[in-house]
This record gives sequence, C-alpha cells and structure tokens, in this order.
Amino acid sequence: MVEIVSHEGCLSMNRADAARTRIVGVDFSGGVRAGAKIWIASGRIKDGRLLIETCVPAADLRGSGLERATCLAALRMHLAGLGPTVVGLDFPFSLPSGLISEPSWNDFAANFAAHYPTADAFQRESRAVAIAATGQPEPKRRTDVDARTPFAVNNLRLYRRPITAFATCSRRSSQLELCPSCRCRRRNRSGPGSSKFAPLRR
Repeated sequence: MVEIVSHEGCLSMNRADAARTRIVGVDFSGGVRAGAKIWIASGRIKDGRLLIETCVPAADLRGSGLERATCLAALRMHLAGLGPTVVGLDFPFSLPSGLISEPSWNDFAANFAAHYPTADAFQRESRAVAIAATGQPEPKRRTDVDARTPFAVNNLRLYRRPITAFATCSRRSSQLELCPSCRCRRRNRSGPGSSKFAPLRR
C-alpha cells in the first residue's frame, strides 16, 4: 500500500494501482504570462517512491503559449487527456462554506462558471457576498486558518486561479489542493527530515 499524505488526510492505493497511476503537480500562476510561470511535474510511483519523469513549463504544452488564456486552455486539455492520475494543484478549490449556497461541493463546482463567468466577476462578486455575510472582503476558510495559508481564495494574488479549478482534470483523476508554502514552513520549523507530513510513505 502506498499513501499520498496531506495535512488533512491521505489518498491510498495498492502498489499495482500506484504503478499505473501518474502523479502530476502543477505550480500554478494566474499571471499575464502564465505560460512561462506555470510548471507541470509528472512522474510515477516506483518502489514506494515518487520518480519525477518530466518537468516542463505550461508554454511547452501542445497548443499552448505564453499568454494566459491560451496557456490555461492548453493546460485544461492536457490534464483532461491524462489517464488515471493524481493531480496536485496549488490553489484553493472553494470559498468559505458560509458563502456557498449549494448543498454540496460538487454542486458548487458544477455551478461555478455560471455564477462567476470571469475571474474579475469572481473577485468582485465573492467580495460583495463576503462583506454582506461576514463584514470582511476576504474571509479565509477553516482549512486556511488551520494550515496558516497566506491568502484568502479571492485575494488579488489568487483570485484568477479558482476559475480553472473545476475544469482541469478528467473524471479518472483525483485532485488534491496543495499549499507548498505551508509545507515548507512546517519543515523549516521542525527541521529537515523531522516533519510528520511526509509526502509519500509505505
């Protein structure tokens, strides 16, 4: 059995499934030249360890380029075309629960594009809803508070990212929300090799 562990839990696979499953990590950016700033690392589990096979900028994907809209479209097509895959993405997948009217996350994700057709609409409207509900324009989710993430989901540095969160992966993939900076801070506090949040374990 191989487990991929986050601070909230783990995704377990037997060794046969792990050997067939691609592991992908996306270092995301919503910047104007996103194609140069987004990087995609891809690998597989071998002998209980993660073996990275490729690491490329999003601009190198088929049909991609440096410009944000072109790059994000190519990234969605690339991830949707993968087989059984575990995809880690470093942006928030949701708003605080008190700001969501849908009964489930799946419903929220399915309706996201209708509610927020553009990134600017998402920032503007989510801030208005947040102020009305909490008095704060950028409230954090409970997981953000617990993990000490630096920004709320609709912060100026992040608000373009959730637009792509619900259309990136195929139905055969598992999606993990990651916060590398939180992971690095934990390791720095605990010292090298002493963190209990190991990325892979047997």
